[in-house]
This record gives sequence, structure tokens and C-alpha cells, in this order.
Amino acid sequence: MPQDPPQKVNPQIVDAVETTNAIVLSKAATMGMGAVSQQIAQAVGLAVQDSVDHLQNALTLDSAVSGQALAIILADPEKIPQAELALQKANQVVQDSIQDVEEIGKAVASVLSDLSSAVSSP
Repeated sequence: MPQDPPQKVNPQIVDAVETTNAIVLSKAATMGMGAVSQQIAQAVGLAVQDSVDHLQNALTLDSAVSGQALAIILADPEKIPQAELALQKANQVVQDSIQDVEEIGKAVASVLSDLSSAVSSP
């Protein structure tokens, strides 16, 4: 079966396709960086949220330990040393959680600063 000879494409169509390609490709890097920026922002947001959730849980645990320690002290004053030890450990968990939130906050600030610099540079 004979093939039809290639037909010449209208120059306006060629120009429209080339212009569209140029526009799309010129914006590809910006759009890609935007998508990356959104993913990084979401990831660091989740990191902060998780660290705060951990702190809330530590505070809840501390509150429960405090109540139980007080009940033990009131029931049997001889167990004050054990209650004090439980309170110290629960307080240390809270302090460690606070330190974690601070460190994660600093790390997030650094990541976002680097991201801001990367987005604003050509």
C-alpha cells in the first residue's frame, strides 16, 4: 500500500507548538521547586506536630505520675522516697521532651531558611 507523501505543516501551527513548549519548559523548574517546597514544608510541619504531640503525652504522663505519687505519699508516708523517684523520672521525661521540641524547632528553622535561600536564588 503506497504511503501518502508527507504534508507540509502550517507555519502558524509550528510556531504555536514551539511557543507552547518554550512557555512550559521555562516554567518547569519553578513549578518543580514549588512542588518540592510544598513537600518539605509538609514534612517539617509534621515533625513539629509530632514533637509537640510527644510533649503533650509526656505532660499527661507527668500529671498521672504526680497524682499517683501524691496518693502513695498520703497512704504511706514511708514510701515518700519511691514517690519522689517517680516524680523525678516523670519530670525528666518532660524536660527531655521540651529539649526535643526546641531542637526540632531549630532544625526546622534551618531547613526553611535553606529552602528560602534555594527558592530565591536563580
